[in-house]
Amino acid sequence: MVGREAPYWSGASQQKPSHESTEAASNDLPELQGRLLDETLRLPSLGWTGAAMAQGAANCGLSPAAAGLLGDSPGDLVQAFLRHCNLQLEEALQDDPAIGGLAEKIEHGLRKRLEMILPYKGSWPGALAALGPPRPEVATLYMEAAEIVLKSAGQDPLDDEVGFSLRKTALSGVLATTELYLLTDGSPGSERTWQALRRAVAEALRLAGMADAAAAAVGSLRNTVAANIFQMAFTSRR
Repeated sequence: MVGREAPYWSGASQQKPSHESTEAASNDLPELQGRLLDETLRLPSLGWTGAAMAQGAANCGLSPAAAGLLGDSPGDLVQAFLRHCNLQLEEALQDDPAIGGLAEKIEHGLRKRLEMILPYKGSWPGALAALGPPRPEVATLYMEAAEIVLKSAGQDPLDDEVGFSLRKTALSGVLATTELYLLTDGSPGSERTWQALRRAVAEALRLAGMADAAAAAVGSLRNTVAANIFQMAFTSRR
């Protein structure tokens, strides 16, 4: 760009950066990525595309190549947005904790996360298309959101590792499916979506509870069998 000095990672300068400048750039990287993401999201007409990423970089006064800070593809842009949502969700739930029982607290947290895509509701089908076929790294981002919500609701994985994992998996599914429901909901204030969310959370907790009870029963049975085998071995040696 005319009148602006290109950042050293753009390749415009052949001068090798000093250790101090490299360290400063490293420290500023999350802030720079955040600015780049914000600028890219302000370009709804370009959608979730490489063109939006390049224009976002240009709006930050950077070389279009700096769009690579968000990733190499539109799918990477969507993942960067989802990671940003998880960070915002954690902060929001610290500032505005829910009250009520477990289901109410979980519903509160998942709703906050879902509300983050409302400004992009019109383009979100394109975001999902950019993600492509289901990938583990995308599923991990939904699992992380579910974990943030569970922990904010007072659930501790150290208290019940199996039960926590079951609830986290179930709620990540609730988040993903309710997100799809939201895209087609034309009710005032997306009220039908929030009603569906309430039902889905209750059902997920019920099923996770049943699975948890089954796992506990299997574990108890396994311990009993092991104890009986030990007793039989001990008796046979006498």
